Amino acid sequence: MLYAGSLVFLKPPGPVDLRGPASWWHFVRGADWRHPQGAESSNDRVADHPVVHVAFSDAEAFAKWEGKELPTEAEWEWAARGGLDQAAYAWGGEFLPDGKYMANTWQGQFPWQNLATDGYEGTSPVGAFRQAGTDSTT
Repeated sequence: MLYAGSLVFLKPPGPVDLRGPASWWHFVRGADWRHPQGAESSNDRVADHPVVHVAFSDAEAFAKWEGKELPTEAEWEWAARGGLDQAAYAWGGEFLPDGKYMANTWQGQFPWQNLATDGYEGTSPVGAFRQAGTDSTT
């Protein structure tokens, strides 16, 4: 029996063996980019968040439709590191420069406790964190 769906992160109620990702990733029937938590869910309240549940072939088709192409692995790595080489984080060597979060990260005991001290339990809106070396967000 085959059903359309995707793996969805479901926070377990307490500590689990970290060698078993099936403790927090669960196949949810009907989950896709328009229905991130399953068939009855919607992405309306997270329209300004990064898209989830997108297959490589879908991303490739979208890029082609836009007249563009996906980055190579090297280009993606360079962009993900913010152009910084050998830095611990994409924004530099300090996790919380000036005590400010630079990205949406997990805070707490993974995968069961996220303290959300950066303000977000799940994904965050695009532009929620200031860019390295600036006081603006984008």
